[in-house]
Amino acid sequence: MSIAEVSLVHIFGLRNDIPNNVCYCDDQNIIYPAGSTILSYNVLHKHQTHFDDLRKLRNLKNFALSQNKRYLAVSDCVDKPTIFIYDLSTSKRRKTLYCTEVQSKDVVSLSFSSDHKYVLVLGGSPDYTLVVYLWEKGKIVTTLKPNMPNTWAAVNQAVYNPADPAVIVVVGQHLLKMLRLTEGSLRQFGHQRVENTNYMCAAWAGQNRLLVGTDQGRVVLYDAAELKAEFRLGDVLGKDSSSEADRRSVNGTRSGSVVSGGGVGAGTPVTSIVTFSKGFVAVCGVGIAHVFDRAEDQTTEFYRLLRTVHVPQDPGRMAVTQEAPPQEGITGLAVSPSEETLVAASTRSQLYVISMSSVFLSNKGSDCVFEHLSTPFHHGSILDMDLAYRRPFAVTCGADRSVAIWNHKAMTLDVYKQFQDDLHSVAIHPLGYSVLAGFSDKLRYMVILMNDMRTIKEFAIRSCTQCAFSNGGHLFAAVHGNVIQIYSTITFENVGNLKGHGGKIRALRWAPSDNRLVSCGMEGAIYEWDLQLCRRCGENVLRGCNYFSTAVSPDAKTIYAVGSDKMIKEVSDSQVIREVSCQDVVPTWISLSRSGRMMFLGLQSGVLRSVKFPLSIPGEWEEHHAHNDAITKMVVLADDTQMFTCSSDGTLALWSIADPEGRLSKRERTVPYSEEILVSKAELDEKIQLINELNTRVSELRLENEYQLRLKDMTYGDKIRQLTERAEQDIQTLNGNIEALKDEKSEDHAAHNRELETLHAQHEEEVQLLESNNNAKLIVEYEKYQALENKMALMKEDYEKQLVEQAEADRAELAAQAEEYEDRLTEKVALLDEAREEALQQKKTYEEMQVQIEEDADREIVDIKTKYEYKLKAERNSNVRLRGETGVMKKRFVSLSKELEEQRQEIQRLQGEHSKLQSIIKNLERDIIGLKKEVTERDETINEKEKRIYDLKKKNQELEKFKFVLDYKIKELKKQIEPREAEIKDMKETINAMENELENYHKTNTEQELQLQELRQKLRAIEAELHRAVQRNYDFTIVMNRYRSDLFSCMDHLQDPKKLKEGIKVNIPT
Repeated sequence: MSIAEVSLVHIFGLRNDIPNNVCYCDDQNIIYPAGSTILSYNVLHKHQTHFDDLRKLRNLKNFALSQNKRYLAVSDCVDKPTIFIYDLSTSKRRKTLYCTEVQSKDVVSLSFSSDHKYVLVLGGSPDYTLVVYLWEKGKIVTTLKPNMPNTWAAVNQAVYNPADPAVIVVVGQHLLKMLRLTEGSLRQFGHQRVENTNYMCAAWAGQNRLLVGTDQGRVVLYDAAELKAEFRLGDVLGKDSSSEADRRSVNGTRSGSVVSGGGVGAGTPVTSIVTFSKGFVAVCGVGIAHVFDRAEDQTTEFYRLLRTVHVPQDPGRMAVTQEAPPQEGITGLAVSPSEETLVAASTRSQLYVISMSSVFLSNKGSDCVFEHLSTPFHHGSILDMDLAYRRPFAVTCGADRSVAIWNHKAMTLDVYKQFQDDLHSVAIHPLGYSVLAGFSDKLRYMVILMNDMRTIKEFAIRSCTQCAFSNGGHLFAAVHGNVIQIYSTITFENVGNLKGHGGKIRALRWAPSDNRLVSCGMEGAIYEWDLQLCRRCGENVLRGCNYFSTAVSPDAKTIYAVGSDKMIKEVSDSQVIREVSCQDVVPTWISLSRSGRMMFLGLQSGVLRSVKFPLSIPGEWEEHHAHNDAITKMVVLADDTQMFTCSSDGTLALWSIADPEGRLSKRERTVPYSEEILVSKAELDEKIQLINELNTRVSELRLENEYQLRLKDMTYGDKIRQLTERAEQDIQTLNGNIEALKDEKSEDHAAHNRELETLHAQHEEEVQLLESNNNAKLIVEYEKYQALENKMALMKEDYEKQLVEQAEADRAELAAQAEEYEDRLTEKVALLDEAREEALQQKKTYEEMQVQIEEDADREIVDIKTKYEYKLKAERNSNVRLRGETGVMKKRFVSLSKELEEQRQEIQRLQGEHSKLQSIIKNLERDIIGLKKEVTERDETINEKEKRIYDLKKKNQELEKFKFVLDYKIKELKKQIEPREAEIKDMKETINAMENELENYHKTNTEQELQLQELRQKLRAIEAELHRAVQRNYDFTIVMNRYRSDLFSCMDHLQDPKKLKEGIKVNIPT
């Protein structure tokens, strides 16, 4: 028991409900959404890269790529918008941003700043909140509601300036604001007048230039936040765009007015704008992209309309119906980093591409048409799907009335055809050479040709919802109402009718031996049919359950079914032996591998489940994400290595599957695919005739090109010789002029040197004079300094004498005070002895009085005792009363003590502040004293410098006199040089003109060489195609000759049926 390993290989499809749903990662890789994921497609190698984390998104709304092509921002909107930042270099998630500030469940726009640090998120209605994230830290920088005060107005887009990470533009209904992020907030700058205009999109064409598209079919150009020009794209819709006058009508002209409606085509919105170095591309109209080129003269016009590029019309639909072609718009544009290709995504889920060189180099006035990038995709739900056994083909039919045959080996679309009627079902023969398709009016049996499908038989079965070929391919079953009809693929005869269903039949499954057929219906019945007897051999009916799909085990003994009751049922011998819950998820399809060891389940949510098999209760599985809507069908390849799933979202996914225990059949994997194709005789003859015509045409073109090249080589050789001779003569004359000018320059240089020498001599004399004056001043100042120093020495001697005298006076005074204090001390000692004698006498008298007092006290105590007992009672009563008053006073005392403590703390705080202020005042007073000293010193230095300046001014006046003389001489020399410079300038202009002419010759030569290379490549391709056709014709003739010889050898036994049968088995291969 194990769970099969599943990995996504390729997805065919595109989501068209996401704005700007295509972008370039580099020149070879394109990023676009498909199903529930975003993938990277390599255009060169036809290979897809899938991001596992992105496949788990539940509601993808928008995505944006950073300018360095490294980070991808994706919005997943379920309850609240969540932004995921992915690193494309490691294919891992870097950050998750939760948009709690956004009230809406939708994200309208995402944008990275030019330094890749910020992400701009624009929420949807009703609030249209703009949030700027510093995404690496997960921090919100600022938020803004740009549509204030008009909260009802919709906001369509918000874009960062690619050159300035602080500038943002926001456009919407009656809204155009340029914002700058300063000090953590968004502030509007510039003044953009807006009058009843709905701005749909915006794109930056540089640091200051902005292009804005309106709903009136106009592109408005702003430069440095000022309106400069407008381009009216809606005026040329419906006109012949090849007319040069019509092209001039949309070229941008300088304007100071605001964009307004009017004109032919007004009301057709500009839905997308993408810029590149040479101009920009704007989408206006259904499936039309207008390419603008940068004008040479930027003073009169900024851009000019170069060409329009159209989405191709579907030839399949045009061939089968006379109705107007479907309206296919463009949802996204992207220009490659090298600006070599332009990619467009359409509303019909298609990807188109065109080379920018073909746009710029095609004939003037002609329009271009997009080509499919890889293969056409289905638009809308894919209704049915089937796989061939002998060819690597998968056939699908969709709600867009198309049948597609996919090659899962080469990852290409081999045959694609659209029909007039609605399709309901499709099946492919196991050999892969015929297709069965159920239309609303009939069932058609078609043969697969090289580029087409041709109907060879029609059956009167209307709205056939299910059809399937048997495993051997000799029978097929088709649902006609509630009846299953069995037909032979050889005679196309109805060999049996299976009746019994009372509701719509949802699935048909052939047993591996082709002797039984299993069907299930909406009435809750699973029937097992015996095809030899054309009757039921088993049944299981569960009323109230709508069955969607069944699967049959390899031994045809067990049937697995899923339905609306959200259970997987295992049915054997018409009894349900096991039920496994799908956990409140509705399964839409169940599939079992041919080996019977792997089970897969498709859910209504688009999730693929790989179920542990055999089934266990409760069920175990692994979920895999690729689709955005319900899975309509799943088919496993014959070798059990791959599986196809299709969905209602229009995507077809190819998965790689593997049994972890490696229990696959080796015989199945070694069967090679058939590479033969069917071609009609008329088509083959037409191809051969076309090859012959192309060969003759190629030979003619080769001869003509060789002749033209020889003529051009001759003419260009003559012109080059003439130009070289003329250039050599001009160079010689210029060399002579240069030598003469050099001689004049050397003479002027010598004269200037002589004048400089005289000036230097004068300057040295003046410097010597100044030095002598300064030396005399220094001597005078030094004498003053010596006098002051002598005076200071005398003052020092006086102060030392005064200090000695003062010290002697202090010592005499100290001795006198010591004698005085010693006399006082002797007097105090005598008084102390007298006081001690008096104390002894008083002690004796005290003891006698104490004895008498004790006797009197005993008598008085008895009297007092009786007296105070009465008082004690009174005091106790008063004490009780005072205790109450004491409690009140204690509480009051506590409160007062608290207030006192608080006041003390406040006093301490104020004292601390006072001390701090006192220290500050002292420091400031010190600073003031120091500054006053500096002011006095600086005043002295200023006076000295003013004297110096006065002396220098005098010298400057003298130097100006010399300068005037030199200027006069220089002017005279310039008057002599100017005519010669004019001659040199004229000669340089002639040289530049000749060089430009030579460059033009080189350009034309390279263009012709490129055309020649393209023709040679086409010739090689035609020759290769011719060689393949000849080889195929040769192989076909060999097979026919062998078949004729074998048939001729069997003619000898024409009368003997047994020998004839044996001869056919031996000679003719099956």
